Amino acid sequence: QPLADSDTILRDRFVDGVKDEGLRRQLRREVRLAPAANPKTFREVKEEALHLSGEWGTTTSPAQALQASVESAPHLIDKFDKFQKDTVRALESLSQRMERLTIHSNRQPQPQFRNSGPGPRPTDKFDAMGRPICRICHV
Repeated sequence: QPLADSDTILRDRFVDGVKDEGLRRQLRREVRLAPAANPKTFREVKEEALHLSGEWGTTTSPAQALQASVESAPHLIDKFDKFQKDTVRALESLSQRMERLTIHSNRQPQPQFRNSGPGPRPTDKFDAMGRPICRICHV
């Protein structure tokens, strides 16, 4: 009997300590609606709180969680290996492209002038006073 009383006290203190007002009301309702012959235990109320708050999906034991993680580990390792290989291939490809661009840019003579806007051209001529000579009439 003392164990049942301590569980009840623990359960009630847990419910009272829940910060979310809506969740606290729902948990109190769950405790109140439980039959007197089979009252809700602290563990049941805690699991219900976690479930209602969305922080815990389904009840799983630590052994079940460990088994699930061990079973999915090879699949995850395969995915990681594939991702790593793809990344290495992409980096190698980028490296080769950069090399080709560097070699290509070193081979091509760079244009000395680009006449892309207003202003004097390199072929323009100037008179003794420094004024430009017309390109059409040369005056």
